[in-house]
Amino acid sequence: MRKEIILIGPLCSGKSSVALFLAEKLNILNYPIDRIKWYYRFKNGYNLSKGTKILRNQGFMALLEYSEPFFCLKEIEISLNEFRGGVFDFGASHSYFTDNDLLKKASKLLEPFKNVVLLQPSPDKQECIKVLSERIRQRYTENQRSERTIESYVKANEYFINHKSNSILSKHVIYTYSKSIEDVGNEILKITKYNSDQ
Repeated sequence: MRKEIILIGPLCSGKSSVALFLAEKLNILNYPIDRIKWYYRFKNGYNLSKGTKILRNQGFMALLEYSEPFFCLKEIEISLNEFRGGVFDFGASHSYFTDNDLLKKASKLLEPFKNVVLLQPSPDKQECIKVLSERIRQRYTENQRSERTIESYVKANEYFINHKSNSILSKHVIYTYSKSIEDVGNEILKITKYNSDQ
């Protein structure tokens, strides 16, 4: 079994912040898949101008559909094999598979990893949607995204929350609402029994 911690979950669930906390606390590297993906996207011919136009005019789910061929499960597998011994945080769309065959392949890919942790505010899906929608609106308003684009993120996140992918892929679940980043990070260390000498 591989020891790396993999954080999955919907948009604005705290994956990146918790990953940074764990990396610092454990003195290990952080591998954010949302950043690694850009190397493969451009290598595979992704058109940034076209993707930006799709996001603005058609929304986030349309962007994911366009982007999928440029960074998919094959590239995730390459990344997991190339980068070892640290903490991965997946973008929300990287653990979301509507195709059952792809979901089975993703499950098999993550099978050797014993520390796949799903972060979400609550076991109640409607509560998750409420809490995370507020966070999304705050985050992307500050980033000066249009209201139309922001609402497309909100709608996409509802799909991520309601879909079965994350519950199938995760080995552990942590509910984060009202907890600090430190509290969540320490809870992950407790349930995964992770230490850098494993």
